[in-house]
Amino acid sequence: MMKLITLNAQNYDDGGNWETRKKMIVNAIVQCNADVIALQEIRFDRSQESTTLTYQNMGEQIVSDLSQYSGYATCAIVYQWAQYYANGSVTQKITTTWEGLGIISRLPIVETGSAFLSMPQNSGDKNHRITQYITVTTGAGNTVHVFNAHFAVYSWCPLCLNSNVTETLEYMNKISTASRVLVGDLNAPPDNEEIQRLKTSGLVDMWPTLHPGEDGFTYPSYPTPNERIDYVWADKGLATSVKEIEIILADPQSGVYASDHLGLAVTLSV
Repeated sequence: MMKLITLNAQNYDDGGNWETRKKMIVNAIVQCNADVIALQEIRFDRSQESTTLTYQNMGEQIVSDLSQYSGYATCAIVYQWAQYYANGSVTQKITTTWEGLGIISRLPIVETGSAFLSMPQNSGDKNHRITQYITVTTGAGNTVHVFNAHFAVYSWCPLCLNSNVTETLEYMNKISTASRVLVGDLNAPPDNEEIQRLKTSGLVDMWPTLHPGEDGFTYPSYPTPNERIDYVWADKGLATSVKEIEIILADPQSGVYASDHLGLAVTLSV
């Protein structure tokens, strides 16, 4: 069995309450007994207190806390920065900020990589986008390719989302044509024509497959989710091994939500 979580962790500059949120995320990972955790909006901000103290990005801090739990002592994170921000001047304290994607794994990592996605001219989305992947070996000795993505917001830039989907599918096909799962915040609802292209490419949307008729809303986490923009897609061969998918991190603690997105946890018999 392999258990996988995907979560847009909401960068700690926008989200606030990071220490509380981090504990909630770590607890969810442990409770789910997750093997692979795909995270979006992972930020390194040198001025953030937790990073000032540790010089670790959000994902590295999660790994550090996870390592204290049984079964996670040797887990590792692979991350890829998508964009860089620099504020201030040479005569002022400079705030250096990076943001990107990270995948945590306690399974053996065989291979990693990233594709930097193009930005159409006059784009309405100023955020750089990437698709990241790792290849892991499961306890049964099987190989699984996990692709982690954070696409452009469809309402900001339809052309951006179009190129994100096209280039991600091309990249996935270069790596493998089997045993692939694509997860992440794809920033568009299931009926969006670009999201539908994932289906026509041969990938299977696991939420409606296992929960037909249920909305599966993941955003915003508060006050009430009303969109499904976070996904787990698997190729047809791997889809038959997906036994369960559930929404996680839906409940606040003392009024604080783990993120502005809810997470997804999936179980695969591989």
